[in-house]
Amino acid sequence: MLSRDNREPLLPHQEIGRDWLAARRQAFLADGMRVGKTRQAIAAAAQVGAERILVVCPSIVRTNWGREFAQHWPHAPTVCVWRTSTPSSDWRTISICSYDLAIRNTVRSKLGSQTWDVVILDEAHYLKNPDRQRTCAAYALAKGARCWRLSGTPAPNHYGELYTHLKTAGLWSGSYLDFLDRYCDWYEDKRGNIRVKGNKNHESLRAVLAPFVLRRKLEDVVSELPSMTLETVVVEPAPVDVSKWFPSVALKIDDWSYWQGKIDEENAAVASLLKVSGSGAAGVEALAALQGSRTTTSRRYVGLQKCAPVAEILTAELLANEYAKVVVFAWHKDVIRELYTLLQQFYPVTIFGGTHPIKRDAHVHQFNTKGKCRVFIGQIQAAGVGIDLSVAHEVVFLEQSWVPGDNAQAAMRVHHLKQTHPVRVRLFACADSVDEQVTSMLKRKTKDLTALFDAPTIPVNSPFE
Repeated sequence: MLSRDNREPLLPHQEIGRDWLAARRQAFLADGMRVGKTRQAIAAAAQVGAERILVVCPSIVRTNWGREFAQHWPHAPTVCVWRTSTPSSDWRTISICSYDLAIRNTVRSKLGSQTWDVVILDEAHYLKNPDRQRTCAAYALAKGARCWRLSGTPAPNHYGELYTHLKTAGLWSGSYLDFLDRYCDWYEDKRGNIRVKGNKNHESLRAVLAPFVLRRKLEDVVSELPSMTLETVVVEPAPVDVSKWFPSVALKIDDWSYWQGKIDEENAAVASLLKVSGSGAAGVEALAALQGSRTTTSRRYVGLQKCAPVAEILTAELLANEYAKVVVFAWHKDVIRELYTLLQQFYPVTIFGGTHPIKRDAHVHQFNTKGKCRVFIGQIQAAGVGIDLSVAHEVVFLEQSWVPGDNAQAAMRVHHLKQTHPVRVRLFACADSVDEQVTSMLKRKTKDLTALFDAPTIPVNSPFE
């Protein structure tokens, strides 16, 4: 687990959210993307003196929740991230469990035997169907505890999706059909499925939600946000199709154990370097010197391991229209190709080192002008200079250059003088790996470098989509 370094104070709107949650046993924090729901929930749990906390969330973010507690909890916590039916550590303190695991009898019985001070249901719109097993399991675990729901999209499709939350909070005493009758135009199709045509009685529902839901959008708090933020997001590595990306294995020229040994050897060399050089300037300089062929196989493999989880996160965000476009940077061509395939539905464009100048300009123009082209994927050195991508304000580094100046230059393609939105840069790392250590080191140096070239302060009344 990483140490709790570089803890930043809560912003004023986050202090309000913390206090609002702490004052309620049942609540729904529905802040929009980037307002800071996770930090507010952690701070509120600390404020009420919670000792036993359960977080139930999608599996893809459970490791990152552990990192957030490690960094922002007032003292060093004991955090257990459940990845199987067996806990990874002392699960009687802070436990983090996926919705998929929460429906398993063995996990549910273990977690249900505990008395929780606070239960946090992240991405609570996953619980919109009252008959689903995960909805019943999650709310059974929350029974008797402070229950705080988090989601930027509390009712993605219609008002009926709020029923489970209001029912479990004691704010609605009737049935699901009663709720639909009151707040939706609906009918039952020939197969007996409920179909909702629209919503109604808006003001009545607003009054019911008023003491239960707090929602602020990005544009409501933009004056408090820095013009650029850098965040580390930790993901669990996904399996890699070695026969696809290591042709010699597919052709039976080499056994996979040969490449696995090479990867382990390169990772060990980087770990040894970090141990000797430390995490400061000397360590960063040593990394830069090691960036060549001596680490190519291991870095490429780790990049491929991150493609699927990063694509899953971006797909969910893009489908929810949390932002219009995103710029992704990577180091290896194979990583870019894999991500390009996984994000096909968003009409991605790419730039490699060998991209012809005419094609390069065409891809930049397409991303900047075509609404359906929502993803730009660029190789850091090839796409990190000389182009303006400020139509986007979301940046992802699936991989980083080990020269921090390269990363800073790439991020500035979005953080342009034309930019009127706060820019978020996310650095994705593989959990519990050398990659996570390297990402942490590079983040600090990249942050320092981008600050030197920071764009003017964002206008308080900037237009937002």
